[in-house]
Amino acid sequence: MLEGDSEFPTKSKLKYLDLSHTKADFGILEELVGTCNSLEKLSLDGSTINVDTLTNVSLKNGSTLKVMDLSVFSGLNETMMIFVEYCDNLTELNLCFLTKYRSMVRDQWWHNLNLQNISYLVNNLTTSIQKISFCSLKCVNDEHIQILVNRCNKITELDLNYTNITNLSANYIIEALGENLKRLDVSNTKIDSTKLLELKSMPKLEFFRAVNCQFLGDIRTEALIEIYNSNLPSLHFEIAKPTNLNCQSPKEGLWDVSVKQIKMFEDNPETVPVAVNETESGSSENSDIE
Repeated sequence: MLEGDSEFPTKSKLKYLDLSHTKADFGILEELVGTCNSLEKLSLDGSTINVDTLTNVSLKNGSTLKVMDLSVFSGLNETMMIFVEYCDNLTELNLCFLTKYRSMVRDQWWHNLNLQNISYLVNNLTTSIQKISFCSLKCVNDEHIQILVNRCNKITELDLNYTNITNLSANYIIEALGENLKRLDVSNTKIDSTKLLELKSMPKLEFFRAVNCQFLGDIRTEALIEIYNSNLPSLHFEIAKPTNLNCQSPKEGLWDVSVKQIKMFEDNPETVPVAVNETESGSSENSDIE
């Protein structure tokens, strides 16, 4: 919890900023984000930062941003066009709503992206995108996937869990991403077991999840696993249980930077994660991240 008066520099050199589920007095997070002009990775997962701040982030950091986590984030409907237009170098985008913090918002869909904005996104998102999650966005359908994969054929990771897609999307994915896709999640969709078998034709697929898909005819869970294991021994295949695909937790690091927590304030029982790299000798030194 950030409280009191802030004294942030006018212009920071921050490259990575993770504000996932951060609580703060009104205006503090907005002021912090407002100092950033060259962010490369930003997480606003579950953040209550206002809509204008996301607009400013897009305008000031759009050319440098590579990774954006906007899962469980409010205000995307109002800012989608500016976000997509200015963030033209993105390689990773997370719009997932399926999270352990869902109880925080009860029945309210924070970003609640509508059909119009999803259509605008898939038609205009930068073609440099490589990893994208639409997890739990029920408005995402076959037409959206067809447009997305045909435009953005460099995608290597695609999360479509709990979307409204059918076998048609499986066809589009195989045709457009067959030579590149490494990780795919089509759990809780309308794709059936016949199409799951066809997906084995994708030569670079390393991780495939299809929990709660439709099993037809004589194809049962055990048979499908056996088929995949015999034909694709290097493929990690799941159809029965979820696996945590998230990057390391805040206690462990920030994206690809491993850190450990240190106690910043003696009168505060909680620790704050600070980027400190571990040296081989066991001592530590400050990271270059500012």
